[in-house]
Amino acid sequence: MTQKIKEESAIKLQVLAGTKDGKKVYSTVTFSDINKKVSDDDFMELADGMASLQSRPLTNISRVDSATLVEG
Repeated sequence: MTQKIKEESAIKLQVLAGTKDGKKVYSTVTFSDINKKVSDDDFMELADGMASLQSRPLTNISRVDSATLVEG
């Protein structure tokens, strides 16, 4: 049976970087090495705090969890 071992989480903040040829251009800011045990509510609170430090408008918040799969 395969087991999943959580390793870490990251916060990805997508911000509006501007426009080019009339189309919106986005940029992503990533904060890595977030403790994997952080609850989703705490994660969102942390992401909101980080987003408030950005000078560009926030358009999306993502949580990215990585894991290793092992047999056995």
